[in-house]
Amino acid sequence: MAVLKAQLSLSVVTGFLLGVGVFFTSAQALALRQCEFLITAGNVGLTEYAVASQISNRSSETICPLKSKGSIENLYNLLNNPQVIGGVVQSDIVYGAVKKQPAKLRDLQVVLPLEIAAAHLIVNKDSSYRSIKDIASGVTCVGTQASGSFYTSLQMKAKLGLFWVEANESFSKCLELLDRGSVDAVFTLASPPLAALKGKVGNQYRLLDVNGMDEYPDFLITQYAYGESEQKTSSFAVDLVFLVNKESIENDTRTRNKLTTGLSDVISNLDLREQDRICNKGFPDYGMNVSSVHRKACSMGYFGRDW
Repeated sequence: MAVLKAQLSLSVVTGFLLGVGVFFTSAQALALRQCEFLITAGNVGLTEYAVASQISNRSSETICPLKSKGSIENLYNLLNNPQVIGGVVQSDIVYGAVKKQPAKLRDLQVVLPLEIAAAHLIVNKDSSYRSIKDIASGVTCVGTQASGSFYTSLQMKAKLGLFWVEANESFSKCLELLDRGSVDAVFTLASPPLAALKGKVGNQYRLLDVNGMDEYPDFLITQYAYGESEQKTSSFAVDLVFLVNKESIENDTRTRNKLTTGLSDVISNLDLREQDRICNKGFPDYGMNVSSVHRKACSMGYFGRDW
C-alpha cells in the first residue's frame, strides 16, 4: 500500500508535466493579455506572491505576478505557458519531477530558494488527537490538488503509513472546516508564523509533531507563543525555490536584467542570515542547473557589487 501511495504522489507531478489540467481563470486570462511576461507565484498574501509583485514593480509591470493554487500549478505553468518566465515551486516537487520526467525540465533552471516552508499539522485545541498516528484514519484537509501541500501530504502517507481521508480545499477553507468540526486536522506547508494562526496556537488550535520524514530536513517551529509560553513543535521543511525558463531569460537581455534587479531587491531586504544562506554558503541545486541570474542578483543584493 505504501508503495502504491508513493507511486501516486509522483504521478500527480507527472500528470501535470504531461499537460493534464488547465488552471487559468478569466482573471488570469486577462493578466495574460495585459502583461508581457508572468511569474506564477501562489496566492495573494503569500511570500512568493509578494516577491513576484516586487519584481513586477521594478519591471514597470512588464513582468506581472500570476495567481495560482500552488506549486504543482506553478510547475505546470512554467512548462506550458511561454509567457511565464519564472515561478515558485517546492523543492520536493522539483526533486520528484526531475526524477520522474527529467527531459521535461531541461529548459528550467534554479535561481534561488526564497524561504523555508514548514509542515503544519493543525488540530482544534480540545481535540483528543495527540499525535499524527491518532489521526491516521481521520479526515485531514490537505490543500487543493494543484498545491504543494497536497503533494507532500501524499509523501507523508506513504512514508508514515497513514490512512486518513483527504479533503481538498484552500487553506482558509480548510480552517473553516476544522472550526466546524467537518475535518479532524489541517495540513499545510508555509513559512511560520502564518497570519491565520497568530494568537490562536495554544488558544484555539494545537500543532502536532510530525516526525519520521527522513528525506526532509528537520524543522523546529517556535514562532507561535501562547501567553508567556513558547510553543515548540517538531516538524520538517521544504525550500520554496524560484525557477526560471532558461530560453526566455537567455534570449531577452532586457527582461533578464529586470528580473535580476527585482530579485536583488528581494535579497537586499532579507536578514543577514537568510542572505548568507542563499548567496554565500550555497544551496542544493535540486538536481537542476543554476541560472546565471543567481550570481548577478546576489552580487547586487547581498554583496552590493558585481563579482
